[in-house]
Amino acid sequence: MSPSTAMFAAWLPLTPAVWQDLQALAPTTVGLIITGLTLMFLALPKKQSRAIAEGDPCLPLRSGRSETSPSGVEAEDSGKPNLHGTLIPSAGLVRANTPEPYVFDNAFCEGRVLVLHRPTYDAAVDKSGKFPYGDHFKGRKRLWELRVQFRVKAPVEGPLLVGIELEKYVPLGASAKRLMGMTVAALKQVAGNDLYHSVGDDPSKGPGPHEKPVFMMPLWACDQMIVTPEGEDPPDLCDSSYSHYGLKRA
Repeated sequence: MSPSTAMFAAWLPLTPAVWQDLQALAPTTVGLIITGLTLMFLALPKKQSRAIAEGDPCLPLRSGRSETSPSGVEAEDSGKPNLHGTLIPSAGLVRANTPEPYVFDNAFCEGRVLVLHRPTYDAAVDKSGKFPYGDHFKGRKRLWELRVQFRVKAPVEGPLLVGIELEKYVPLGASAKRLMGMTVAALKQVAGNDLYHSVGDDPSKGPGPHEKPVFMMPLWACDQMIVTPEGEDPPDLCDSSYSHYGLKRA
């Protein structure tokens, strides 16, 4: 899979004790996201996993139950390759390297998302840095970056988790299940019991609702996390200094 990074920003009450806990936990999470993505990649049907490996630009980005179209968000449509996706349910196409983030809103939270991607179709352009957010990618090995900023609408019970979910249940062989079980057990030694993984419920075994295959980790496992104290304004996702804010691992 491509080198990547994930950034999350949240508006939450922040106390000195909470901040100290986050700083202590963050260094222990190196490799968790990559390993989790690998687990879910192995569980994908062969056709879909091959599409991801080949960089299929049409795979969706997941939102909550609803979202609104971004206001005034436009991206250069030059006919050159660009990362495409959509939030679920979809309100339109989501493109990479837009001048403004996309807005989403659901029953649990509201926020914005910004997708960044290097021009991997042209090594000369990539090297020149003359592309949207080129200054940010300069000197970094990552190919893409996903920034998500959100505000919760109600008090949160338990830890906040971030992860990935497959759209449908995928039957697994005994060997794959054993491998996943051993890997998850090892990861829990690092991330603790807040890490959650499930192969999902087989819909043929009984009536719904059925859990989908999912891999979730604590929010502090992200490469960068910014917690904005209540009453203060969060940083702009498009800020050229965004990479210098908050708690960072990459």
